[in-house]
Amino acid sequence: MPLFQAFLNSSLLVIYQHFHQRIKNYETIQLTLLLNLSLIAIRSLFFSFSAQSPADYTQKTPELYLKKHLSGAIQSEGLIYGPTGKVTNCFVTKMFAQWDGDTGTMIKDFSVN
Repeated sequence: MPLFQAFLNSSLLVIYQHFHQRIKNYETIQLTLLLNLSLIAIRSLFFSFSAQSPADYTQKTPELYLKKHLSGAIQSEGLIYGPTGKVTNCFVTKMFAQWDGDTGTMIKDFSVN
């Protein structure tokens, strides 16, 4: 009987160690997932466009006068960044804007490279 008891104890110990290791792995996965989700939430709240509001710019100068700054021929160039931070595309926009009272009209021509 003592031999059988020793065998049973060692088997139970192996089973316990196996499940204990799986539980530790599960806890590690949970903590890693929680940390990643927290970092994504922090990035979205504080380091993205949603972190900005019009109130952030109310006291800034120079003031923007649409009729002055958006009149006549205008050209703009831009870069589009992907989720990894690398440039994925670039574009050039040629525009012409004119005003009739408080109504502005803008003609745009986009070319994407």
